[in-house]
Amino acid sequence: MDSLPLDRLRHLIKFFFSLFADTSKDPALVNYTEMLLYFASHSDPVEGVYRALSIATGTYIHREEEASLPCVHLIKIYKELGTEDLKPIPAALLLKHPFIQDLINKYQEYKLPDIKSFSKDLNKDSQLMDKTCHLKT
Repeated sequence: MDSLPLDRLRHLIKFFFSLFADTSKDPALVNYTEMLLYFASHSDPVEGVYRALSIATGTYIHREEEASLPCVHLIKIYKELGTEDLKPIPAALLLKHPFIQDLINKYQEYKLPDIKSFSKDLNKDSQLMDKTCHLKT
């Protein structure tokens, strides 16, 4: 008896959708950035950080490949913040560093909404509502 060929790609797509889909929305949607961040993990934690930063910023962040300097940017940042032995530091302190600030500013999900354009839209909607209400009376 011949068995039917396994459609691996279709099964993988269904499997990943079931793992990463936001079922609270109708229809269920997948946040591809979150899914890619999940796959950014690596046995070398420094490589994982570079992959995650590249995904989060939407820009490839080049890693120096010298074995003696595993993470030039992060080591430099830690030293600039006064941690010579690379011990953990408070996240709030790390977030204030210009390099990290630049990464955050490039990451689209952290962009602040343009309040001026938002308030203009609200003003236009308000004016339209006023005109509509006056027409009905």
